[in-house]
Amino acid sequence: MTEPVVRNRLFPFFETLIQQGYKVRCVCPQSDFSTEQLPEGVTLDCVGIDFVKPNSFVKRAIKEARDVASLLKHAGKLSSDVFLVTLPSMFLAFFAPYYLRKRKVVMDVRDLSWEYLSDTSLVQRLAKRFFRLLFKRSAHFFPLITATNSTEVDYLQRITDKQKLLHVSNGIRREQFSELKKITGSKEQRFTVSYIGNMGLAQQLTTLVEAARELPAIQFNLVGAGIDEPRIKDLIQKYKLQNITLTGRVTWQKMLFYYNASHVLYAQLAPEYSGAMPSKLYEYLSTGKAIVYGGQGQAVKTLNEFENCFVVSPCNTSALVTLLIRLQSAPGDLQLSESNQTKIEECYIREDAAKLMVAETDKLIEPKLNW
Repeated sequence: MTEPVVRNRLFPFFETLIQQGYKVRCVCPQSDFSTEQLPEGVTLDCVGIDFVKPNSFVKRAIKEARDVASLLKHAGKLSSDVFLVTLPSMFLAFFAPYYLRKRKVVMDVRDLSWEYLSDTSLVQRLAKRFFRLLFKRSAHFFPLITATNSTEVDYLQRITDKQKLLHVSNGIRREQFSELKKITGSKEQRFTVSYIGNMGLAQQLTTLVEAARELPAIQFNLVGAGIDEPRIKDLIQKYKLQNITLTGRVTWQKMLFYYNASHVLYAQLAPEYSGAMPSKLYEYLSTGKAIVYGGQGQAVKTLNEFENCFVVSPCNTSALVTLLIRLQSAPGDLQLSESNQTKIEECYIREDAAKLMVAETDKLIEPKLNW
């Protein structure tokens, strides 16, 4: 099954394209999607790819490049009139001009992943500079580029034609928003803080575990799964913490249960990911509940447009502990925000953003044929 963040980004595009009379083919790694999940009318083209990722940065990059080449080679054999390549894999941008040359290709930038490479590692620092040059050269190939936030738009404006850029914000699907909008204030007697999302390296959830160690009276929920889950689980066991519930991956209905139970919703991104806006925050904002965010950059800029959002420096346990103690003793700061919900509904529904993208795509092709 594909990651929810990918599914939530792509499915509104698929559905909107079908509604506008397009035929849609989805080219993806084997088992990344299932036909049961896909919107009706989408044809699935699976490409056999080994999902095991090497530990070495260089080996991972080589494998990702090979995998992307396999996907694009397969796509290039199709008779589609327009192609949509959606990053975060930067190799899609690098290789599309070769495998899809003389074709009309829209690039959907969901992440500037090469910018997250470490500056402390010589290999990664050199790789970052090389990838920047490759991306700048490749960007001119695409007649339309979409981006999810203002940081990405600013980045792209510096290296390519502004006329072919379109801001297609991340957000939340309308159906999910309707359910989250019904969330009520927590009825839990014990003050409850929840993280609900991917447990990856970028989130550095050890910060929350360390805070839980210092705040035994507060209940912490870690809802989700990811590459960093085993390390987090080991740390909880090492400290013998009784005030953390680690759920693993759960169903959407179970996720709604944890949203309801929470007084505060927590998220974090390490400093090197400051250009990203976690899509999970749009879910959080849809509940109207108070949000604590550890991070910098784009996400803070977006959260400043809303109320009941409290920002601390990333990976700073003492700052997080101080803030949670204050919120625990200040119930007035935990009231549900109808204003946040209204703003999400007006500005961040994925289906509305997808219509903008499809409208611009229409201009690339006459008459409308196949995707």
